[in-house]
Amino acid sequence: MKKLLTRKEVKIPENVEAAVDKHSVVIKGPRGQVARDFKHALITITHEPTSNKILVDMWMGKKKQRSVVMSIASAIENMITGVTRGYYFKMKNFYKHFPIHTEAKEEGKAVEVWNFMGRRKRRVIKMPEGCTASTTDSKSGIEVAGIDLDAVALTCARIHQSCLEKNKDEKKFLDGVYLEEKTHFDVIEETKTLPTA
Repeated sequence: MKKLLTRKEVKIPENVEAAVDKHSVVIKGPRGQVARDFKHALITITHEPTSNKILVDMWMGKKKQRSVVMSIASAIENMITGVTRGYYFKMKNFYKHFPIHTEAKEEGKAVEVWNFMGRRKRRVIKMPEGCTASTTDSKSGIEVAGIDLDAVALTCARIHQSCLEKNKDEKKFLDGVYLEEKTHFDVIEETKTLPTA
């Protein structure tokens, strides 16, 4: 059954500016700027400056189509959180016998992983734009920081997938780099200085 109008409102904080052009959304905040294009979805995105809200609308959508409205509204909320609070993911090396070494290279624009399962091959993972990496204080992992949640999460997934042992029993071969902590900049900044994205 089709519904005439499905609408989701996203409130914009006072210290954040938003610009909407058809299906593209640009969010500016104290930590930077994030832009995203939603032209793949059959929706209407409008910005109301008076009430300082972004409206995500879908007309005459079926049940499965209407779920896109909530997904895009959540993505815009994540963009607002990124430019105000930022994202900080911490990854840790786990090994049984051969110690895995991870290190941030090129001023945080790349991560190098070597000695995985005793192999000499050095695996290099490039950072997407707006995302930086640093080596932890104990040198037993990697910290990934940025204002774009998709870029930070994608980077952590690439680092994890670069250290997967294929065609082996996953219960026995647990060596790899795993996600340990997910938080925001403002939680960490009190005790530590983070790289600026």
